Amino acid sequence: MKKSRVVPVRLSSELLEAVDALVRAGLYSSRSEAVRALVEAGLEKVGRARLVAEAVEKLFELEEREGRLPVELRGGLKQLLEERGRY
Repeated sequence: MKKSRVVPVRLSSELLEAVDALVRAGLYSSRSEAVRALVEAGLEKVGRARLVAEAVEKLFELEEREGRLPVELRGGLKQLLEERGRY
């Protein structure tokens, strides 16, 4: 593991209780370990969402240049684009 640094953080009572429950359940050995793992998981999720947003933006740019999308859209993505007036 890379060198870690201490970062003071304030949590609501509800969040702290949830962290403590994870520690009591044995999923993590300490509050610090639990919070670190949850922050890492959250940042990974944000990173994946950013990649999806960038890919969708590239599709929009391609649609503007070519006049159509190069893929057939179904389901939720099609509905989202219809609601945004893009499909």
